[in-house]
Amino acid sequence: SYSFCTLLGEKGLRQLILIMPSSIFCYGTLRADYTENGDAWGVMRSFPCKWYKAEVEGYALHQEEGKGYPFAVPQKGCRVVGTVLVWDEGTFVGALSKCDKIENYPNMYQRSLTQVTDLETKAKHDAYIYFMPASKTAECKSTHYPEGDWMATSGEKM
Repeated sequence: SYSFCTLLGEKGLRQLILIMPSSIFCYGTLRADYTENGDAWGVMRSFPCKWYKAEVEGYALHQEEGKGYPFAVPQKGCRVVGTVLVWDEGTFVGALSKCDKIENYPNMYQRSLTQVTDLETKAKHDAYIYFMPASKTAECKSTHYPEGDWMATSGEKM
């Protein structure tokens, strides 16, 4: 069997890690502006990071009835507004692991790379996004947030 280290060599593996994003686009309870102290889960307290407001194209934002959090689903022509949490290389793996547990990845949510747009500078960056596959949302009753900003319109918090 081969590992990345075997295929790329130690130098190649280090270069791969350097080009992978160390950021996550968050649109619900993981948003940096969820409370004045950050996200609802304490990820930012456990793994200090920088953040900025951003949007992602190609996803629609919904909230299932009776749930206190939203979900994004891939959908052309839609956008989602949130924050991008950015960690340094030393803390990103721990932060990602904690976020994976919160999002019940890969059982409930999926995770993918996407392009985000900084709402202030309009710069584009890569970040991970947690989303719900359309197959898991087909039967649920949900509210769609056409503006894509759950914090601006839902008023719901844990």
